[in-house]
Amino acid sequence: MSLSWRIAEDFARSHPLEASGKLESAPDAEARAMVDVFEPATTAAVLAMMTPLAGARVLRIVATERASAILDGLSLDRASELVRCLPSSFRQGILGACRDARRKELESRLRYPEQTAGALMEPRVASFHLDTTVEDVLARLHRPGSELRYYVYVVNENQKLEGVTTLRDVAAAQAGTSLRSLMSRPVEQLSARTSKGAIATHPGWSRFSSLPVVDESGRLTGVMRYETFRRLSSETATSEEESTLGVVLALGELFWLSASNLLDGFPRESSQPEPRQ
Repeated sequence: MSLSWRIAEDFARSHPLEASGKLESAPDAEARAMVDVFEPATTAAVLAMMTPLAGARVLRIVATERASAILDGLSLDRASELVRCLPSSFRQGILGACRDARRKELESRLRYPEQTAGALMEPRVASFHLDTTVEDVLARLHRPGSELRYYVYVVNENQKLEGVTTLRDVAAAQAGTSLRSLMSRPVEQLSARTSKGAIATHPGWSRFSSLPVVDESGRLTGVMRYETFRRLSSETATSEEESTLGVVLALGELFWLSASNLLDGFPRESSQPEPRQ
């Protein structure tokens, strides 16, 4: 990498927001050259600052392997937004090049319409069969990368949600106790097709910080955490405010440009400032 490219990447890494504007406005050839040189993690940080449509355009113009590496460096929320904006032909190619874990996460979300629980959920959720003992649950808790947090979801052999308990109850239970005897039911849950508005008003949030997401057959497909929903709602509101502000500023610039053109049509009597009254 040349010195100029190293300087450019250092700037992009330190100032991803400013770099996103440059990348968004660059012609395809220039944008492709930039992304081909930068580390995928650097490009991912820049794309995280761009609108989904603009970010998707960058993924379309680079090699499939490079695009998948960039997706791997993005949060699941942002990666889902970008992939959803891709034409189906590009989408399948990029997903096919992704590592298995990321591909499965994205495909789980893309199965459902935008702004539904299925499209916003975390697909990786800790679930156990009814007959799992508390010792087995605690053993999984200590494995690297464990999805276990606070709630423990209990499923049958068909992955249908049967009940829920907590890690606190699991840790306090006697050895040999099965989740079948420890779980509570019925379970407050969200359908994968629940709309964003209905998610916000679900009565389960008054008792739980997370709600399991189930498909049409009642199978557990993911979990919706309240902090995730609030963050996404906050980002949406901020995006809408910025969009509105952008329109206002653009209209203001247009007004002053028009006013300036009109004034240029009138003769100027003097270039000296008028005396104060």
